[in-house]
Amino acid sequence: MNLSENVIKFSNEKYVTKKQLQQELKTSMVDNIWSNIIEYRSNFSSILTLKHINNAKYSFCCTPAINRKINDIERKFIKLYSNYTKLQMMGFSKSFDKKQKLIIAKTLCNKYMINDDDTLLSSLINNDLSVIPPELNIINRYLKNLDYIYDNPFAKADIDSLKIFNENLNGISDDFFRNIEISNAYSKVTIDKLYLGIPCNYIKTAVDILFRFIETSAQPLIVTAASSLYYSYYVKPFNFYSEEISVLLFKKILASYDVGEVASLINFEALLNIKEEFESWVIETQKTMDLTYFVLFLLSKCNELIDETLNNMIVARQEGIKDEIYVPEAKQEENTVSTVSNVSESNVTNEPISSPVENVPVINNVTAEQTVNYNQDIAIRNIPSGLSEEEASRLEKHLIERDPNLSRSQAHFYARHCTIGMNYTISQFKKEEDCAYETARTSMDTLVGLGYYRKDQLKNKFIYTPVRKN
Repeated sequence: MNLSENVIKFSNEKYVTKKQLQQELKTSMVDNIWSNIIEYRSNFSSILTLKHINNAKYSFCCTPAINRKINDIERKFIKLYSNYTKLQMMGFSKSFDKKQKLIIAKTLCNKYMINDDDTLLSSLINNDLSVIPPELNIINRYLKNLDYIYDNPFAKADIDSLKIFNENLNGISDDFFRNIEISNAYSKVTIDKLYLGIPCNYIKTAVDILFRFIETSAQPLIVTAASSLYYSYYVKPFNFYSEEISVLLFKKILASYDVGEVASLINFEALLNIKEEFESWVIETQKTMDLTYFVLFLLSKCNELIDETLNNMIVARQEGIKDEIYVPEAKQEENTVSTVSNVSESNVTNEPISSPVENVPVINNVTAEQTVNYNQDIAIRNIPSGLSEEEASRLEKHLIERDPNLSRSQAHFYARHCTIGMNYTISQFKKEEDCAYETARTSMDTLVGLGYYRKDQLKNKFIYTPVRKN
């Protein structure tokens, strides 16, 4: 393998450190190759506005292979947001939300070495506990922060967000930022100090730099969010729970830049339970001032956690469909038919039925029966009528030409079931369009999403009400 192949391989296939390069090539004599690698990477590097306390600026290298990884995960974020929106439209999101919060709560219990009793944690999430056990107070406070992100997804990630996270976890304090110095093995060296918690007198300046970066970053979303997670962890702005607040800030940035409320429900808290590996990449990034190492580490972990969340969405959707009790709806229709049949049969007797004109007196050659006016006094006189078949066919054609999102069966059904004030069901779509129940349900929910119907739940079934359209 020649030099240029090594340069490309260890920047694209593997974005290695100098030490890893030595291990890969099984030699310590790599200075010449390493210089060429650094030169090659400089063609794809951007200087960021994030600064180390020695005023050196961080960089990020986006080689073609790294760019593909970023695109892949951002497509997953789009899918995540889209699938969650569908869950909300179908009415299945609340169950999913609770299960995701339970996963996060159990992850935090693991971090704090608390007994992760599912029943107790579920009661906490459902607000069913009259008294919260002391050991679960931190979980309860953390859940409040998740609720804040969920309820304010597109609000800007700024210093106010940080204050809310801190107040929920630490309570209101006169000293907003950390006033206790952090001492560790990295910061004790005399030259080229490394930090997992910078000196207190630098914190305010560093936080200002962080939020200017978030507001003005031209980097892809995941790079901005990952870099902010790194920087917050490196600064450690608070006396307590700085690590948790770093993860919350990461979620808030994702939420505010198009991922939405579902960002709060992804179990990124799992990062807190791999502290040693996490911090090793924080340190490596400081040594090189190259944020690419940390971003790639985070990409690999986030991919797993997003895939897990997407899988959980599929499960929630399947469980929601099972619980949608559409079989009893069919049974209700059968029972109605059965009841009508039974009533009809009960009125039939073996007694002879007398002739309707038997013993009827004749008055002026007209029977009394002929003079009786049989009027039916019904409660509803003005029965809403739909379009004629000709009108419905014209509307169906118009809908297909106007709205390419509609399938032919959706346009066909809607054109004949669009009377304001009436309610329609999935079973009706299934019967009239001669399709599977799942197809009918998906079609009706799509019509809801496109604004043709409003979806409501009535006892054990969903009903769809036409929405007035221009």
